[in-house]
Amino acid sequence: MPREIEDFIASQGGLRAVVDAAGFVVALNLPLAKALGHPAREIVGRYFWDYVDATTLAASLEVLDDVSIRNIDRTHFVNCLRSSDGQALWIEWQVSRIRSDGMIFCRGEPVAEPT
Repeated sequence: MPREIEDFIASQGGLRAVVDAAGFVVALNLPLAKALGHPAREIVGRYFWDYVDATTLAASLEVLDDVSIRNIDRTHFVNCLRSSDGQALWIEWQVSRIRSDGMIFCRGEPVAEPT
């Protein structure tokens, strides 16, 4: 794994993931794996969309397009993930494409469900 990705995942604070332009998880930190209720090794290589709630999937795919195709960073984006036990996890994300190879860096914080 490239050093830049390792450093990002190891950074303190928040839920962190790196996905490729197709939406496959390349790396994630332990807090995000725990929140999803799966070991990290079971999540890496899977579609991030497998964990996104259907109610926020379309908006999440739009963010991926903004970042990977339009090269627009997205901040304060909220979506809902589903843990292994079905619990809703509302997360506010900062999403950016930092590398030229299309890797997308995501940093999130849990938030209350929007009303």
